[in-house]
Amino acid sequence: MLNKFKSTKFYIGWVKLCNDMKPMTFLEKVDHLWTYYRIYIWVFLMAMVPVMILGMYINQQSKEVLVNGMMINVNIDPLGVTYLTSDYAHELGAKDGKQLVQLDYVEFGDPMDPENGLASHETSMVLISRVSDGLLDYMVLDKFAMEHYIVWEVYMDLREFFTQDELSVLAAEDKLIYAQQDGQEEKWPIAVDISDTAYAKAYVRGDGKTYFALSGSTPRPEMCRNIWERINNWEAKE
Repeated sequence: MLNKFKSTKFYIGWVKLCNDMKPMTFLEKVDHLWTYYRIYIWVFLMAMVPVMILGMYINQQSKEVLVNGMMINVNIDPLGVTYLTSDYAHELGAKDGKQLVQLDYVEFGDPMDPENGLASHETSMVLISRVSDGLLDYMVLDKFAMEHYIVWEVYMDLREFFTQDELSVLAAEDKLIYAQQDGQEEKWPIAVDISDTAYAKAYVRGDGKTYFALSGSTPRPEMCRNIWERINNWEAKE
């Protein structure tokens, strides 16, 4: 079998190529391969792209997302991110590489800005896309982003999440943000001001208000409850 392989054109050509390149420097070898074999390199790369994409897809599908959050225009200290991700995953007993606790970050400005508006619009659509696909659970937003997304109807009606007693307390503390359709009297809570929580005071960088909201399509409301309690129960370590 080995002798038969050594008699093939591929093996003979490979041996010749190796011998030809022996006296060359590394850069000369690269130039030689690119000059005489680039068509084969392109074919190989083009063949590998779908294989790599399929591999990444299969790898991602094998992972279970325990909770998926997103920071929008809010700069949270790395320790604060760790508290909501790897520390929380450890407490949940998440399996390394198999179960994920995620908290992504996006930042955008005014979509109507004549210079950067298009880029801001495209970035803002990341959250909308994830809500539409049922991939997002909760959000931590600044005031600009929170108000921007109200018209997109991405938020959960918090009457479906909090008890009436909890809503009454938050309302009394003036922590609730409401949405309301034009011409309608009814309004419903869609976000909570968490700026005064110990967690936000310790970890949120910059000025302005910080808000907590839930995706209207979250597949894991019970995990959202855990995140909400985790944020509100944070205490500084001695």
